[in-house]
Amino acid sequence: MKKLNLNENFICRIWENDDYYKALKTKQGEEVVILDYGNRNKDAGPDYSDAKALINGKLKCGKIEIHQSSADWRKHNHQKDSNYDNVILNVSLWDDNSKDSIVNSKGNIIPEIILSHFLVSSINEIWREIIETPSKSFKLPCFPDVAIVNPEKKKDWITQLSKDRLNKKIHRIKERLNEIKSNPTAIEQVLFEFLCESMGYSKNKKQMLKLAQSVDFVKIKVKNLLESQAVLFETSGLMDNAPEDDYIKEIKGLINLNVISTKMKPSEWNFFRLRPSNFPTLRIAYAAALLYQLKSCNFFESVIKIFENSKQIQKDLYSLFSSIETPDYWKRHYNFAKTKNKPSELIGNNRIDEVLINVLIPFVCFYARVKNNNRLEENCIDLYFRCKHRSTNSITRVMQLQTGIKIDSFSDEQGLIELHNEFCIKGRCNKCTIGIELTPGIVAEPLTLIMY
Repeated sequence: MKKLNLNENFICRIWENDDYYKALKTKQGEEVVILDYGNRNKDAGPDYSDAKALINGKLKCGKIEIHQSSADWRKHNHQKDSNYDNVILNVSLWDDNSKDSIVNSKGNIIPEIILSHFLVSSINEIWREIIETPSKSFKLPCFPDVAIVNPEKKKDWITQLSKDRLNKKIHRIKERLNEIKSNPTAIEQVLFEFLCESMGYSKNKKQMLKLAQSVDFVKIKVKNLLESQAVLFETSGLMDNAPEDDYIKEIKGLINLNVISTKMKPSEWNFFRLRPSNFPTLRIAYAAALLYQLKSCNFFESVIKIFENSKQIQKDLYSLFSSIETPDYWKRHYNFAKTKNKPSELIGNNRIDEVLINVLIPFVCFYARVKNNNRLEENCIDLYFRCKHRSTNSITRVMQLQTGIKIDSFSDEQGLIELHNEFCIKGRCNKCTIGIELTPGIVAEPLTLIMY
């Protein structure tokens, strides 16, 4: 597992949610069952007090200490500090591979858990989930002092950040097109890849992107929706162990292995802690509908025409996406042979908004610049700064509340997300217009992420 340099606040978020790990054992092989995590200590001393745990079947009551690495116990000289004598468990994210046990000031061995050994998801996936769902106690480094910053200055900063975020998305599209520029269908392929990625939500974004990149877009010839489903579900690997019904038998008979460059493993997909409506099977089913539209129904041209000519772009895009023929089977099922309580469509307006913000606006902007179509680019930018997203998420709710900046448009939302992701949680207050205005010194410890 790739190591990340994460501070203890972040590790505590993992520790306090036992959905992230299972079957805990100490380095000595003793089974650990947490009965009570105890009370979080924000002052000096061990991180949790009044904790209770069964260690090797024996009840232990006392304190729990959290560290980034098992070496930190000695680095912080806890073995010389009597305040740590009542620690019943040391929890370290990473192992320093030392064979020496950690001890308290009395020389007693402290049981230790290496948390990374028991995680059920990758640390990157957990990181993404946590930053997308700030805890109730999460506070921006500048909160509440941010309230004294001039509202116009804050708004101008968010506008700039929203432009930066849009340009990052455009640059990513450009880079991917350069990678496959010899492909005669490069535009449609890259659009398909990013549409699939946006359909994956946070837990299956990478998997959906990999799925789209694992089929030979040039070779694919799909005459109907069933054939596009056969291509994607076979590529996903999810049909390998699926219970067979009439639908499975039908699409298995349509599989063309010549268009599959890489077949994925079923274990790559995340179903854990997802609502059935967000299962990757449903995302793949809608991706199959998009694939058919792109290959056989001039979908890309339809998108461009709406951006060029429509007086109500957002509404017409809702109509376009909602009118796409989707598999009847997946309106009634959420997984193979698993029926829904009641039939439902595979995409709603909130998800279409996400696709619009994260894929279509940057994609059409890029296309307009390549074609020197100023009117098309202006329509994109106008939509970005004018239209409002219908829903909020936990990040934007926290950011609105704590910065005092109201979301009036797609661009405001994207600017606040950029502020959160690139400045607030990375401690870059000295590079932030708001942070500079408030001067250093009033900043609380942020969540930090450093790859190494």
